[in-house]
Amino acid sequence: MNSTWIDVDINPPINLQTYNCCMMLSDVHGDNDNKFVVVDFGSGTSSPQLKIFKGLKQTHVIYLNEKPSAITTVYTDNSEQHIPCVAVVIKNEIYFYRNCKPYHKYSIQSTTIRDTEECKLWQESEDAFDLLKRLQVLSSTIGFVSLSTTSQQMLCLNECHVNEYFEKCRKTNLVKQHTITCVTELKRNMSDVHGVSCLVIATTDMISILDTESFKILPDKYELQGETAYMSATGLYDVDYKILVATRTGRLYIFSKSSTSGFKVETTHAIVAVILRIDKFICCTIDGLLQCYTLKCVSLWNVKLPGDPTSMVNMYVQSMSLEMTVVSCNVINADGHSRGLVLMYCGSTVIHKISMPDTVTCITFGRFGQEENALIMINTNGKVDIKLLKRTATFDLCVRPTLTAHVQGNLSIPKRSNVFIEQTLREREHCKEMHVRTQQTWQLLQIVVSNERLNSIKQKVTSQFLHTSAQLLGLGPRFKIRFFLKNLGKDPLMGINVAFLYNAEYHSIESPRCRVPIIVPGTEIYCETFVTCCTYGGSDDRAIDIIVNRGTNVMYRAKVNMPVYNIQTSNLSEELNDIMS
Repeated sequence: MNSTWIDVDINPPINLQTYNCCMMLSDVHGDNDNKFVVVDFGSGTSSPQLKIFKGLKQTHVIYLNEKPSAITTVYTDNSEQHIPCVAVVIKNEIYFYRNCKPYHKYSIQSTTIRDTEECKLWQESEDAFDLLKRLQVLSSTIGFVSLSTTSQQMLCLNECHVNEYFEKCRKTNLVKQHTITCVTELKRNMSDVHGVSCLVIATTDMISILDTESFKILPDKYELQGETAYMSATGLYDVDYKILVATRTGRLYIFSKSSTSGFKVETTHAIVAVILRIDKFICCTIDGLLQCYTLKCVSLWNVKLPGDPTSMVNMYVQSMSLEMTVVSCNVINADGHSRGLVLMYCGSTVIHKISMPDTVTCITFGRFGQEENALIMINTNGKVDIKLLKRTATFDLCVRPTLTAHVQGNLSIPKRSNVFIEQTLREREHCKEMHVRTQQTWQLLQIVVSNERLNSIKQKVTSQFLHTSAQLLGLGPRFKIRFFLKNLGKDPLMGINVAFLYNAEYHSIESPRCRVPIIVPGTEIYCETFVTCCTYGGSDDRAIDIIVNRGTNVMYRAKVNMPVYNIQTSNLSEELNDIMS
């Protein structure tokens, strides 16, 4: 472990009481220095606090009036400062803080319930206790969540306050207040880290998307049954996206812009956490089973964990191009005492383990300060533990047998070997050279495709009504090019021009353009011009292109390779001949 991680000495120790959905790493000030943002619930006697740590030093504290259910960061504009907003969810409201100051507040509007069985119970009941009994029966039938907020509050009251509440609310309309349970970030039109984001909001029965620029709900809405416990999103809102929702009852929903499909998978046990990736998702259940599915809900593999899972997070090491799943478990030792164990999975294979003295309940991974790869963990006692991944660290990616349950139709997924990792590092070191070579190859490919297209056009056109040939006459340095054209069609050809394209540095042509008179069917004519060599050049430089066009359409294109002619040697031989004569 010493060769992989650097343990941060936290003195004095930091103690926090929070949940995994209420902690994150974010550049809250736009200064390229990621801070640790966490909600500290404390002992329960005081109000929760939103704390921001720069390194190990607490820099800001924001006091909250109620307990939040989730926090996240969103970018609300394309300003050059790149300062995000910290979104804090409390009941049916979302508080946005920018630069640790209040920026905006958005509230989910309540709905009025009319003409339902619940409304009839409120109208027909004679007293409060009669209504209370009927609401208890209705709650067991349709579910407590399906009741209005008015009825839910009545069922939660003490008996001494029931009559007062009944007299207060019996003449008013029933109200359903939608409580926000989860939020997550979804990029609008750019996958850039600082791109404008949308906020995906999950209530007890609805998934909606908030535009953070105008703070208005977008038209995409999705209904579901059950209270959302975990949610993850990937993609771009303006292009295509996918939203994975897990409920407290173990149901998994997958929503996307192109498909509004709903309920997909129902697990046998409650879900601890979910991770959504581009082509698959991973979920961990309370019975200690780590499962992986495709987006069409086809099971790829599942692994039995060595203990009870407490949290799970995605871990992507950019320098290694390695994506892992980090799972914390509560493991019982042989002496009966519990300890913490953090497992890092690459696919279904454990590639690294971290033993902890206490069970880890919260984990987050990402950039912390100027360190690219930081793992922040909080145990059951509230103690914060920070580990930094060494730049020279390596993970054991060798394939080993794992306790994988047999799944029908299990796919054989290749594992990343050390050779693959080394090749990836070499490609990152020589990325510029590889880019230049790729662009050169792409340009050469475009030239080849263009030439082949011209040849195909030439063969198609000339095979129908035109036959050409060329002759090169003379010994140099002055040559004559004679170009023959023969009409193979049934109609005469008119308006044909012949052009000679050359490099003026190596040749000079007396008449580079020739207008051909009418070509009678079955008759062959020719046009000629004189070419003089000016200097010596390579084969590509000596070539002369002949283009036959009719108006703006190119009918034929040919290339004449001129012979090598040394002007200096020729002049010397001519002088010797003059002396000898």
